[in-house]
Formats: sequence, structure tokens, C-alpha cells
Amino acid sequence: MQLSDAEYLVYGEAQDTVRFREEYLQTALEISDRGDDAILLLNPKTKTPEGEWEAWMFANWFPGARRYRSFRELMEDVRIGFRDLMERERRKQADPQPKATGKKGPAKAWWKIW
Repeated sequence: MQLSDAEYLVYGEAQDTVRFREEYLQTALEISDRGDDAILLLNPKTKTPEGEWEAWMFANWFPGARRYRSFRELMEDVRIGFRDLMERERRKQADPQPKATGKKGPAKAWWKIW
């Protein structure tokens, strides 16, 4: 199914990751190894006004391709995700045991909070 520019040029939370232009995979430049079940690509077919290539991330934790206007935007999102992961790990190490709530039923475990 062909996507119009209005449908395709949507980024961030409003983006539908399963809708992307598959034909762009033919010219995409792989910029990562396939470690950690994710792959990063640069797409020369879609550029910012400054000439930066669109960046794509395929990962096993979401369907399709998460697209970014630029490599910089992708790296900023990865940095935020890494920071959030480190904060969750810090909290987990500080308090690894679920606490009793005093209510009927089981306590909420820390891994169910996120």
C-alpha cells in the first residue's frame, strides 16, 4: 500500500510504526550491528531541509520501524530510553522486594509497576 507524504512524514508518538515505505530498504544504510535484537538504518530517500537522512530503528520490542527525522533525533531518544532504564534499575536495586500494602490481596510487585 502506497503512503502519501502526509501519512509518511509523521514522527514521534503519533507515528504508526507498521506503516513505512518498504521500498526505501533497498537504499538504506545499516549503521549498527544486529546486537540486542535491534538494527539502525539511515534512509537517504527522506532528508531534512539541512540534508540529514531520516533514521530508522527496527527492534523486537515494537512492530515495524520507528522512524526519526535525523540520526540526532534517534540518538536523543535512545539516550532518554537508556536513562529511564538505568533509573528503573537503580530503583530496583534500592528496593528489590515488593512491599505489603496492608490491603487484601497480593502486594504489587515492582516489575508490574512499569
